[in-house]
Amino acid sequence: MPDQATSRAATVEFEHVTKRYGRRQPEDGAPGAVNDLSLAVPAGKICVLVGPSGCGKTTSLKMVNRLMQELVLEPLKPDISYWRDGRCTFVGDVKYKRIEFEGYKNADLYQLLAYCIATDLPGGLLIYAAGEGEPFRHEVVNLGRTLEVVTLDLTATPASLLDQVAAVAGGIETQATSAHAA
Repeated sequence: MPDQATSRAATVEFEHVTKRYGRRQPEDGAPGAVNDLSLAVPAGKICVLVGPSGCGKTTSLKMVNRLMQELVLEPLKPDISYWRDGRCTFVGDVKYKRIEFEGYKNADLYQLLAYCIATDLPGGLLIYAAGEGEPFRHEVVNLGRTLEVVTLDLTATPASLLDQVAAVAGGIETQATSAHAA
């Protein structure tokens, strides 16, 4: 009888896969980030990619992760996402609670980080409608992600609250536009 880990594992197989970023095409003469990759990793086995910097190891693993996302039963559903040309250029989440609460410390930041990784974005925005604290940024070490946190003061006058929302919307537009240009 197979062990539980092997019975849930999947075989990963690539045959002559090339990955190009942006609008680069083979006729441009530019090589892809990964060129003509073929490999097979049997279910339950471990594979290690070894090579010099820039040879496509990380890109290859990201391609495997994209395949694995199709196996996830519950899709990620951020509260805010901005899409342009079929690509997510901004991701954010809104919380209607206090920044700190008893239980899981930084759970909201981990959730936002998961959204950033799933959408392959360098960062995201977490909005709290509790009005406590100043805006701050978390730089996620070794992942190259920046998580920004802002709060809205719902006790403010309607005009002030609209100004706060307009400032957040402007920040979202700036992030989405810069991600699209990248």
